[in-house]
Amino acid sequence: EILSLNDMLGKEKVSKLEVVQHGKTLRTPLGLTRSCWNDDRHPCGTCNRCRQRQELGLDKVVTALY
Repeated sequence: EILSLNDMLGKEKVSKLEVVQHGKTLRTPLGLTRSCWNDDRHPCGTCNRCRQRQELGLDKVVTALY
């Protein structure tokens, strides 16, 4: 059975910070993750997901936690 992170944490909504924190617990290499809709290897920096990741400082959070 495959469970979503929402199911695993028993929550309807999970914040991006919670995803990062849980990823750290599971030793997931989050630095290798991508959110980009336009490129599968490098973030384009212009799509909604790239801009959201930049605005949230997600890459900085991932680096700080690891």
